[in-house]
Amino acid sequence: MEPLQVDSRILSLAAEVTESPDQDVPVLLLKIKGILTSIPPGSKESQKIKQDLYYYDLVQYCLLVLKQDYTRVLGGWATAVHIAEILSLCCVGLEVKEEPEEFYNKLLPSAVDNLLFLGKRLQVRCIRAIKRMIDYFSPQKGSRRHGAYGALTLHTERAKASALYKRRPALLARKPELSSTIRPDRFLASPGGCHCERRFSFR
Repeated sequence: MEPLQVDSRILSLAAEVTESPDQDVPVLLLKIKGILTSIPPGSKESQKIKQDLYYYDLVQYCLLVLKQDYTRVLGGWATAVHIAEILSLCCVGLEVKEEPEEFYNKLLPSAVDNLLFLGKRLQVRCIRAIKRMIDYFSPQKGSRRHGAYGALTLHTERAKASALYKRRPALLARKPELSSTIRPDRFLASPGGCHCERRFSFR
């Protein structure tokens, strides 16, 4: 029986990864999942695909890029999660015939370490995001936001009242029944600082 040829998709992907800049490699490696899912799991073809991915260093690339900073990678940290899944799929059930100790004694332990490292980074980012959300919606933060808005509204209301007071002579000429003095004497703000009410005294 003639040995199975290497899948052309693996050859093409290996060439792309070798020639591409580092920041583009993670996105290219996402193509591996399409290759793996196109073959029935547990079949001889699946085993051959995994072996070729390993021998053409694509599994090793998946291992290395897990420690990369994904803030500027297309897809962000979701891409890192997909790479971790691909690495797991490649390693599960893989039978390495040439230099198996390299795989079992070095690559597998490193894969576990890098997966745990990625998990820790994602956990930290998740905790920070939740903390920012809690801080944003906390009563203290909200009162400060509303307080700033209330202060601006109060300043606007005072300016309007002052302008009205300056127009007192013209107003009295039209309505002489009003008292001789019109002045804004009180500005009431709601406890939250979001609403201001202008009152005038007529004397």
